[in-house]
Amino acid sequence: MLKIEILKKTVFTVYLVLGAVSDARRKSVPLWWVITGLVMAVVFAAGSHMAGRTDNAVSADTGWGSPILGAATAFPFAALSLAGGKWFGRADGFVMLSIGLITGPLAAAGIFAIAFTAAAVFGTAASKIGPEHDPEAAFDNGRGNMIPFIPFLTVGWIVEMVLINV
Repeated sequence: MLKIEILKKTVFTVYLVLGAVSDARRKSVPLWWVITGLVMAVVFAAGSHMAGRTDNAVSADTGWGSPILGAATAFPFAALSLAGGKWFGRADGFVMLSIGLITGPLAAAGIFAIAFTAAAVFGTAASKIGPEHDPEAAFDNGRGNMIPFIPFLTVGWIVEMVLINV
């Protein structure tokens, strides 16, 4: 069973890295990529449920509690992304839901904290060294002053999965 968990983490890591590259280059990811991630998350969560895996669960039962609470951890961010505000792109919210479904609430919260911290540090640094120190121009690449967030979620995932959740 350990080999299957490593395979799941590897497959989802590759998925996130590909999305991070697309998001960093174009500040968008294709809809099929987002749907693939959601389907993958549901399949991985179902597989963990069927295997009786409870290492990310809040309680000792083998129910759907961990994936549901993991998705609930991401729900406020997904709601913000669907509201069409300028805080998150729609793909960001759905990727966060996928991460929550796969990892459960505790690891998802850690991944999101790492991602938000990395994005804040990057955003602050970029606004200080951007064109003529203009924070608006530092991120302007045809889509306004948006910072692609999936690369930071990828960093959070890698740190959590590789360094913390060995």
